[in-house]
Amino acid sequence: MPDGAHKGSFVQAYNAQVAVDSAAQIIVAAEITQQANDKQQLVPMLQQVIENVNGKPQVASADTGYWSAAQRHRGSLQGIDLHVATERQQHGESRTFP
Repeated sequence: MPDGAHKGSFVQAYNAQVAVDSAAQIIVAAEITQQANDKQQLVPMLQQVIENVNGKPQVASADTGYWSAAQRHRGSLQGIDLHVATERQQHGESRTFP
């Protein structure tokens, strides 16, 4: 994976993903990748959840690192109430919503 501290350098590292059932408090899917960010991981993780529990989750949440407008419209996500932050907010920064 690219080393964020040193441009052009790489480190031996992995990116771990995990999905947890909030009610049962158990891991329902897990994956290890060498992709540096999570943007392409939301759909594969939710597909793995669907396969592992034999059904779609009603609701899914993820941090802004998973946000990708292209993935939002994937057919496999239809019917899931998806909560993913679309942008980062700095600590102490306040927002006014209309």
